[in-house]
Amino acid sequence: MAKSMHSTDRPIYDIKPMLQRIADSTARARFTAILLTTSAAIAIVCCRHWNRDRSVGALAATRIRRTLLYEVKPSDPQTYLV
Repeated sequence: MAKSMHSTDRPIYDIKPMLQRIADSTARARFTAILLTTSAAIAIVCCRHWNRDRSVGALAATRIRRTLLYEVKPSDPQTYLV
């Protein structure tokens, strides 16, 4: 009789369902994708916040210039050319 390939005298170890093996093999790629997505979302939020603060700062600077300049508009191009 032919000997079977699966011998019963060998120990069986690391038994997992196929879905678990697939999840294990893609874990690093999944982690990298989540990390990059999170970093991009944080960058977008920071960029929007920085732009908003910058526009608020520009508005404040324009108002300050209005109080300092007499009969000259802060957006007057002739003022910047002189």
